[in-house]
Amino acid sequence: MSETAVESPSLSASSLSVSIVVYFPDPTWLGMTLSSLVLAMSHARHAGLLRRAKICIVDNQSTTAFSSFALTLVTACAEADWIDRLTIAGHGNIGYGRANNIAFERCTDTDFHLVLNPDVQLSEFAIANALRYLQKHPECSMVSPVATAPDGQP
Repeated sequence: MSETAVESPSLSASSLSVSIVVYFPDPTWLGMTLSSLVLAMSHARHAGLLRRAKICIVDNQSTTAFSSFALTLVTACAEADWIDRLTIAGHGNIGYGRANNIAFERCTDTDFHLVLNPDVQLSEFAIANALRYLQKHPECSMVSPVATAPDGQP
């Protein structure tokens, strides 16, 4: 997929849910992850590929203080009325996979679901490119990004 995304009038706008499982995350990285996610979702929306989204943070740490912080952070990063926000906590450390399954169960009303680590910085075009590819290839049920280090090396 190319690094740039252009408007896609022939494709319909999709809905996207995103689960981010955290366990004592670095607040700076989580903030950067959420900021880059919202920017990428906004770009996809501007390109006509995304009509609504949901960000779900699953807190495997389960402290009330962090859950409040996470919700505040998500709200600050996603003030758009087309982005729903949800935090799930209180279950303890149940593992990464099970925590993502809980988020997925709460996000069955979207067309696509993204499992995202809390220490990722997305390209502005990542969501648009993924949605465009998935819509053009309905036989495809999963995509995986190219991951690079800050210096651009794989």
